[in-house]
Amino acid sequence: YEVLEALKADPRLRSLPVIMISALDQIDSVIRCIELGAEDYLPKPFNPTLLKARVGASLEKKRLRDEVDAYLARIETELAWARQIQLEMVPQDFPQVTPQSGADLFAVLQPARQVGGDLYDFFYRDPETLCLVIADVSDKGAPAALFMARTKTLVRLVTTLLRAESGARPLPAEVVAKVNEELCVGNGQGMFVTLVVGMLDLPRRTLRYCNAGHTHVLVVAADGELRVLAEGRGRPVGILPDSVYATAEHRLAPGDCLFLYTDGVTEAVDGKGGFFGEDRLQEVLRPLAGASAREVVEAVMERVRAFA
Repeated sequence: YEVLEALKADPRLRSLPVIMISALDQIDSVIRCIELGAEDYLPKPFNPTLLKARVGASLEKKRLRDEVDAYLARIETELAWARQIQLEMVPQDFPQVTPQSGADLFAVLQPARQVGGDLYDFFYRDPETLCLVIADVSDKGAPAALFMARTKTLVRLVTTLLRAESGARPLPAEVVAKVNEELCVGNGQGMFVTLVVGMLDLPRRTLRYCNAGHTHVLVVAADGELRVLAEGRGRPVGILPDSVYATAEHRLAPGDCLFLYTDGVTEAVDGKGGFFGEDRLQEVLRPLAGASAREVVEAVMERVRAFA
């Protein structure tokens, strides 16, 4: 027993196969040794040929286990690197709030697995227009992460490069329609993305947005009133290339908080299988009226973690 416990306690020796030899009337000892990690046992008197065969089989199982462990360790390392790369694909530096910037920004990406399909992005199309993007790819894991990277790149390219015949910049619905068309090409796995593309005219505080099957955009006014922006909705992108989308518009007041999120927030599950839900999210947001963007996001994340 002491030898088996020592082998089990030492990581360097834990995978060594152990075969015990015991008399038939010592079955309790056999059971105890198996519980402690013995690979096999032979009754006394033992056959040398059978012992050799059992040892060979145990060594082969150990070799296979070592190969599996090495493979899993390599996969874990690759996923850890993939997670880091994915997190670096979304903006990590948020501009300081100044009278000229016009907006206070903060965001968090927390994949459900090592990598996932959620994304956020923001960038200035021109000095007066702040583009906001949030999306959620169907499924999770590595396939969703690859589709997420494709989606993010397409949204940026289309938003900054697409021009109408008149030379005018595209509206959010036109961006979403073009991204949808491109994502439907070479999509044999049938993946899709829920997506919100918003364009905020900072001097006029006017938000133009298109919602492709995503969770509702929320606005928390400075006085605590909460409004759900339910217009401008269409189907998720990547399903049908001829899907039609619309641009909605909402004028923001000074101090308004624009809150965008994925269903990872509202579908967080507690120990009883209940969802965090939209009602609970709105209850969390109302008292945060007037708080900074970072304070709002961190408060919501704290409540979701506590709930789950």
